Amino acid sequence: MKLKHFLAGITLAACTFISTSCSDDDYSPITLISISEQAPSINEETNTLTFNPFNEGVSFHISGGDGGRYIIRNSNQEVVDFDYDGETLIIKPSTLGEATIAIHDNSGNSYTLKIIVEYTSVSFQTTSITTDIEAPNMTQASIRQLEEQIIADSPVAVESIFTFTYTNKEQTEGSVTIAPNRAGQSSNGIFTQELKYTQDTGTSYIEYAITLAGNESHVMMLMSQTDITRESPLVPMSMVEDVTATYQTTYPDLESAQLIFTVITQP
Repeated sequence: MKLKHFLAGITLAACTFISTSCSDDDYSPITLISISEQAPSINEETNTLTFNPFNEGVSFHISGGDGGRYIIRNSNQEVVDFDYDGETLIIKPSTLGEATIAIHDNSGNSYTLKIIVEYTSVSFQTTSITTDIEAPNMTQASIRQLEEQIIADSPVAVESIFTFTYTNKEQTEGSVTIAPNRAGQSSNGIFTQELKYTQDTGTSYIEYAITLAGNESHVMMLMSQTDITRESPLVPMSMVEDVTATYQTTYPDLESAQLIFTVITQP
């Protein structure tokens, strides 16, 4: 009789253990799956979503957790807004700043997404500075003197970084920072941008009309075969400024002079 009770106790304990282990208390993590085309992606390492204030919104499907209706909280309604219909979560930027979207279910599972709303920017680092001078009637000594003067007057130095920040939806204008400038400091200003084409070859380039503090102005052409975005590969490109008019009074035999920066995009 005692043996029967002992075996029955073992059987009951085993069933209890199996029931607990096979219960549905463990859920997969809550995750967001983007369902928007050409939408900014979430940085999976930091759970951060960055987009500009002109974005119309990013749509996500929520998965994981206990599968019930999710509870969503927004830490800063001035920066972002959201819509959730039980199926789709749409996050919409409102103004520059940061916010946190927290997603919970009724079983204690949670997911936190950091939102950064900022203007789109692109940066280029200068790796070398050269000149291209056409002056068949000038002596080589005068050409070398002119080359040295053009480089000395350059608004940037080697390893300087141009940062263009677009403040309109069309990404054709905004603010620019050059750091360091030729004096080892930062120069700030504004710019406009236009896509243009060379008449002889039909190749495209981006023209930046830059106005720095003190009304110092520069018109630079970015010659590239790739799209200029923050995801562009680090390939060398040329930033070219025509400086002929600046030096023709001092050097009347000068036919043309260009200041050429070799630049690479920065991530």
